[in-house]
Amino acid sequence: MRPTVHIPLERLCIIVALIIGAGGCGNGDLFVSPAGLRAFESDDLVTEEHEDNGTFESASHIELIPGQRKSIAGRLSSNADIDIYATGQSFAGDRIEVEVVGKPPLDSAAAVFDSRGMLLYTNDDRHFFARQINPRIDFILPRDVDELFIAVSVSPTSRSKGDYALTMQITPDKQEAEKHPQTIVLNFDGAFGIAFGGRPPVNIPIFDPTDISEKLDGTDDELIDRITQLVRQDFTGLDVEILTTRENVDFPIDASYIHFGTHDPALLGVAENVDEFNQAPVQDAIVFTETFAVFNVLEPGIEEYARALANVTSHEAGHLMGLVHTTDPGGLMDITASLRQLTHNQAFKQSPIERSTFPIGTQDAAQTLVDGVGGDLDVVRENAAAQIELHQKVFSAPEHAPIARVPFSTCYCRFHDAKHAEYASQDSRIQSATH
Repeated sequence: MRPTVHIPLERLCIIVALIIGAGGCGNGDLFVSPAGLRAFESDDLVTEEHEDNGTFESASHIELIPGQRKSIAGRLSSNADIDIYATGQSFAGDRIEVEVVGKPPLDSAAAVFDSRGMLLYTNDDRHFFARQINPRIDFILPRDVDELFIAVSVSPTSRSKGDYALTMQITPDKQEAEKHPQTIVLNFDGAFGIAFGGRPPVNIPIFDPTDISEKLDGTDDELIDRITQLVRQDFTGLDVEILTTRENVDFPIDASYIHFGTHDPALLGVAENVDEFNQAPVQDAIVFTETFAVFNVLEPGIEEYARALANVTSHEAGHLMGLVHTTDPGGLMDITASLRQLTHNQAFKQSPIERSTFPIGTQDAAQTLVDGVGGDLDVVRENAAAQIELHQKVFSAPEHAPIARVPFSTCYCRFHDAKHAEYASQDSRIQSATH
């Protein structure tokens, strides 16, 4: 266990918000902007949004002068409405800034996509617990794109609608987007006081396979070795080092830990954050191993148990390195697969984004990971293709027993779970425990 003090994430973020000036930086006639781009004023809204721009093909084309901001007055007419803007070609090293300020009661979300409709960055709330529900995006573009798309939608957790001001700026700083290689420690030796994302602190016991099934008695070393092998295989080609607490090695200070143990009534795993471009190397995730007793109905062997545990581990590690949820049973970031599908190969692949993250677009998991941590994209894709082929061979025929899977869930930096809970009375799309 690493020697660290766990500060609850919501407390930490509120401290940061106070430091950077969460109270805003000016008033306009219609909108107030938090710290970031200069406050919006009605005179700044030089362009009005055109309707029927809800797809990448029908996106409104916006001319942006490099280094100058442009603001758009738009309206989301329903909670299903999406507005997409095409800004033209952008280059590696450009600084992309996007901010959306909704006129109450609108609660909006924003995302940036490349020319293929692949997600680059998304944000729902600047800080939910500080009641900054206006999204803000600020990042360095990791590679050239022929077309950059900026999308605005109603927050997936909200049923609101209304007017918004979108301000965007692309600054050709020509900075090199920094890669952040990652060390992940698989902790099978227990931990105390692991807390993040508004969840209460949890003590995690030493990993015991019999908490999953009595038939796994005596398989500790074999199961841990196989989980480790499979997770390392998932990250082949990436600048990611996978270590375990059962190895006699010194762990770096700047490592993230995935803890194995304890139970959650509805979850297989949870991660501290969706860390776009892997900016924070020290984070936590939990794989709730006792919850894996739900797999016992399938009568799996040790290989199937190991694969399910490894899939969830790689899924949570993916969040810690910037990946969001998708809907593709063959993908590691999926949240729709059955229990049986989880006991077989999944991979970091191109998959549709799950609607509770953003209502349009695709995630290229391999490319996103290489953008964040570095690695050889060709090797990553080849490895994923091999895993996908194995998955397709197994599931080319209908499953004999369509048993639903316990869903994944993640406490985002947007405090996604907490926001879902607060909007429960308004939002019928909160994910249930089964599909």
